[in-house]
Amino acid sequence: MKFIPAGAVFRLVLPAAVLIARIAAQDVIVSPPTSVYEDDPPDQLPAPKHALHPDFPDELRKTADIGYVTEEVFVDDRGKTLSAEMHRTLPAYEHDLDRLEGTEAGTRSRQFNPARRAGKPVNSLIRFCVVFNPASAGAAGPDATPRLLDARTVVDPKRSSKEFEAAVSQEVVWATASVDERGQPTAVKGAPDSVAGLLEQDVRTWRFAPARLAGHAVG
Repeated sequence: MKFIPAGAVFRLVLPAAVLIARIAAQDVIVSPPTSVYEDDPPDQLPAPKHALHPDFPDELRKTADIGYVTEEVFVDDRGKTLSAEMHRTLPAYEHDLDRLEGTEAGTRSRQFNPARRAGKPVNSLIRFCVVFNPASAGAAGPDATPRLLDARTVVDPKRSSKEFEAAVSQEVVWATASVDERGQPTAVKGAPDSVAGLLEQDVRTWRFAPARLAGHAVG
């Protein structure tokens, strides 16, 4: 199968669980928020006041490829979104999120219950992922290709912040990933040499549901 790591720089950031927002021929999966600062997260993460229910773009319903959007959101101690940065594999996947989240002075207008530390509301930086799987990866039926459950933008720690900004955070890399019968990525091939090592290491933390053949999980 093929996957598309998005982002101008490369480091995976994996939320621990996922919420299926919609299951159909193509399902759309929205992960719960996780803290960007994994070494010092708040006691309680922000909770969205309204759940996202994105639609699968009509123009991509026949795609055989997995697509996704990752988003980092800065939420202040009042629950207001002050900044948001998206990385997407295709622009069409971002358009419906723009509509659902709205914009306000160039930032998202989505509202949260703020993060808390020692019971007090605090600022926080969170991330989540929205995954658009093809019909071949459906959750029902005896046969299926692997279904992506969660992904992280891959960040190269050697790149400076100026290089990150210059790349506009929208570099997309194609590679071929092997996924075993547990849904664990086991190998990545065909990536450009400049990022092959990062992808080989980091994509192993992505979450998949395994492929199925006659109702049985297979590699």
